[in-house]
This record gives sequence, C-alpha cells and structure tokens, in this order.
Amino acid sequence: LEQGDWQAADADIQTALKPELAIEEKTADALRYELATLLRNLAEQYEEKDPDKAVRLYKASLEHQHMLKGNASEMPERRLLLGVTLARLSGVYIRQERLRAALDAFDESLEMLQLAASRDEGNPQLRGEVAIALNNYGRLLMGLERSEQAEEVFRHALALFPEPPAGAQEADAQDAPTRMASENPPPAKQPELTGEERKVLASLHYNLGFTLERQRRWQEALTRYRSTLDITQAAHEAGVHFPWQDEIRFDSSQHAGQLLRDLGRHQEALRMMEQCLAYCHHDAEQLGSVLEDLDLLLQEAQRGDEVKPAQVVPVQSIEQLALSILSLLAELGVDVRAEIGNNEGLRGLANQPAVQWRLSQLPAATGHRFRSEAVDSP
Repeated sequence: LEQGDWQAADADIQTALKPELAIEEKTADALRYELATLLRNLAEQYEEKDPDKAVRLYKASLEHQHMLKGNASEMPERRLLLGVTLARLSGVYIRQERLRAALDAFDESLEMLQLAASRDEGNPQLRGEVAIALNNYGRLLMGLERSEQAEEVFRHALALFPEPPAGAQEADAQDAPTRMASENPPPAKQPELTGEERKVLASLHYNLGFTLERQRRWQEALTRYRSTLDITQAAHEAGVHFPWQDEIRFDSSQHAGQLLRDLGRHQEALRMMEQCLAYCHHDAEQLGSVLEDLDLLLQEAQRGDEVKPAQVVPVQSIEQLALSILSLLAELGVDVRAEIGNNEGLRGLANQPAVQWRLSQLPAATGHRFRSEAVDSP
C-alpha cells in the first residue's frame, strides 16, 4: 500500500486471511490490529472503482477490530481507527443510497471521533477525519431533505479549520453589496493543509453552498461556491489532485454562474460560464447544460432595461461563447442542429444570425445526444 500497489496488497491480505494461517493467541491482537488497518486503507482504494468491494473490506476491518480485546473507546489508536472506518463506510453507503445503513454507521463513528477529538487533540490526522465524517453526515441530511440541519453540520465541520483571513467572507451575508468580479481582491492564500484536508474542505464549501441555495439564500451560496473554486485552484497550484477535482470546479462554476444571472449580474455570470469550459473536458452533457444556461442569459440580456447598465452583456459576447460550445459539441459527434431544433429552451440562441450561420456550416453528425434524461444528484 505504501508503494501504491494496492492490487498486490489486496492479494497479500487475502493470503493472510486463509484459515490455515491461524493467528497464534499471544500475537493475535497486534496482528489483527495491523490487518484491520490494512483492510481499512485498502477499502479506500476501492471506494470509487468498486463500492461493493469497499463495503466488504470495511466490514472485514470492523470484524477484526471487534475481535480485539479491551474497550476501543479507552484506547486512542483503536478509537480513531474504529471511528474512521465507520465514517468511511457511511460515505460509501451514501453513494449507494443506503441511507438507513449510512445513518447507523455515522452515529457510531461520530461517538468514537468525538471521543478522539476530546482526548487526542494533538493527532494531526484527527481534524480531517472528523471533517470527513461530518461532511458525510451533512450529505446524508441533504438526501433526507433536512436542509437546515445539514447547514448546521457543514458549518460545524468548517469550524474545525483555521478561519480565513479578514475580508475573505465579506460577501457571506444576504445583503452583502454587489461587487464586480474584476473588483474582487485575489483569493487569500490558503492555510497550510494536507491534500486530504483540501479535498474535504472544498467538498464542505460546495455542499454548504448547495444547501444554502436550496434555502434561497443566493448571496451566501454564491460565496461558498467561490470559496470552493479558490480552494481547488490553490490545491491545483500546490500539485494536489483528487478524482472529482474538475467535476466540483465545473459544478461550482455553473451554480455560481446561474446565481449571478438570477441576481442580474450578467457580466460576471458570463465569465463564470466561460470558466465552466475549462473544467468539463469536452463532456457533451456538461457542454449542453452550459449552452442551455447561455440561452437563459441571452433572454435576460435582451431585457437589459431591467438590469443596471453596467451589467448588460452584449449579445455578441454570448454568441461567441455559444459558437465555441457548438464547435466542441460537433467535434464530439453530437447532432447539434437536431438537438437545438428539438429544444424549445434553446430557441433564443437558435434565432441569432451568427448561431444560425454556424449551424449551417456544421458537418453531418453521428447523432449522439448531449442531454441526459437522468437528474444529477448533489
């Protein structure tokens, strides 16, 4: 596992579990603890690729932990291992939409992690693991439509991390003054965090933003989406990468763009939509969703008398971004003309002369769709 060869580690662990290699009683606890730790670490590697196997490995780790002598709650290393294992298992259950099982695992994990937090304050691993557990719990509450409780949990998890410098949260109020993106100060330098902490911190800000958006607290949600983008950008510059990094950057940019559009801040909204293209890696469905957002922005821009003059976006600017997306979709084999012709929501863009001309120049496509009937989960 330390060398990154987790498949070879998996094979070794399976060999160690064979009945003929029965553990001698006098060394059982030490070896079982080591095996439980290895199983937990290995399970993490399977969370994305094979969640069912991750669940089996986490359960195997728990089985060995429960065979250890003594009370885990009284032993620092064991209570942390037990709390972390249960918290991670809860996260996998949430991905599988097994909410009852996730809630049970979380309840037990939080008890162990809170004990660890109160007694092992010097443990550098602790903050990240407690934050992960709380993040999973907040996601679980979101899935149960308990938005206000989820908000409280996310804020509690964020309180575990150092406060951002003064001014970083100035927009985190519903009545914060409208500011143009070009007037914003550059993102404040992030405190020194581990890669895992950056990952969970980005997820916490995004999830809190999504929760606040559900509560129609637009300005506060916007601030959280911007924080997510700042954190992931800082992580990227520090050479820290995680599997869903571009996905959360795309989602944050898109949600922020939609909120800015609804707030009448159209120029900022257009810049956010441009930013989305950097993170979608030519994904047809994501490109299609940005195109639909652009159509709504076009409709807003054509009602320019309803917004401040400084926020009016020239139609040509929207057309230019739309043309870039159309070209990318055509390269992916999407039948763009058919899609736009069948989509009432894109009629505004389709009626623009520049877009009509570009559509007429597109080659015949393979007929792939850019829209999915499935509804994305948060």
